[in-house]
Amino acid sequence: MRELYTSLQQLLRQGEPAVLVSACSRPHLGWEMVYHGGDILCPPEQRSLWQRVFPQLSGDGLHATGGGEFFVQAIAPTPRLVICGSGYIAAALSQLAVHLEFSTLVLDDRAQLFDQISPKAVTRCGAFPRVLEEVPVGGSDFYVIVTRGHAMDEVCLRSILRRPHAYVGMIGSRSKVAAVKAHLAADGWSEERLEEVFAPIGLDIGAQTPEEIALSIAAQLVQQRAQLGLAAGLPAQVVEAIGQPPFAMVTLLTKKGSAPRRPGTRMVVRPDGTTCGTIGGGKMELEVTRQAVQCLHDGVCVRDTATLTPEGGMLCGGTSEYLVVPVLD
Repeated sequence: MRELYTSLQQLLRQGEPAVLVSACSRPHLGWEMVYHGGDILCPPEQRSLWQRVFPQLSGDGLHATGGGEFFVQAIAPTPRLVICGSGYIAAALSQLAVHLEFSTLVLDDRAQLFDQISPKAVTRCGAFPRVLEEVPVGGSDFYVIVTRGHAMDEVCLRSILRRPHAYVGMIGSRSKVAAVKAHLAADGWSEERLEEVFAPIGLDIGAQTPEEIALSIAAQLVQQRAQLGLAAGLPAQVVEAIGQPPFAMVTLLTKKGSAPRRPGTRMVVRPDGTTCGTIGGGKMELEVTRQAVQCLHDGVCVRDTATLTPEGGMLCGGTSEYLVVPVLD
């Protein structure tokens, strides 16, 4: 099982999507496979089961077949945010973005400003547009243009519009934005393409300071990511944790009532009870964490149901089924 999660981690780090399937009923409870590029990755002793069952499974969620119950989850890589510029707004945005599950890359020709960028972001120094054109193309990438001048913003925008992208936003007043778009239109860019640009960038929250502007941009990024269905299948911290067994993988399978998190939410539990990710917090998460630690100790898989009750501090009520799979060294 360790090799399976190492392979999944490598795929997601390379920006490749994958499908993770878990057996949720006996006699195969806790068996798992990863599907990528037409190949089934799994322990050798499980291959015959997955070759028989996987073609019967369609779409995310819990499926019942003649071979038992199976949970299917398509896992997308963490969306990449490319920030052109490293000034005050870029610095504040980089701090927010890494906590909002964006893989963040900051580009500028002023390396001395990189000290204010989040240490969890990647920085790359070089002149525009060359440094931007050296970034590998990704159709699900988000671009934010906040360089130190209008002319450089326009250079970046021209380069980005030639690349596949999920989002591009540019800082500037309405008059500046209109001028830049007029320049591009004069050079033959269609109105349809120019309408793809979110400019002025960010949601209108009355932002004034660099931090407030960064917040408005971050909110728009999250909004667009959700509308495009590009949210990462696993939080970045969970992706990092699955390469470091032993751990127990907790997966929410079903949700009824007002349970806080949706099916497919995952949490990694280490032998000492520390966690990466969350399945909703509160007493429910504490009890599931304790159970996961015991599963690791005993080396057994468990499928169980958590009930949210007023006694546990969860007034909303609801239930969540979950699966605990120990991944050992």
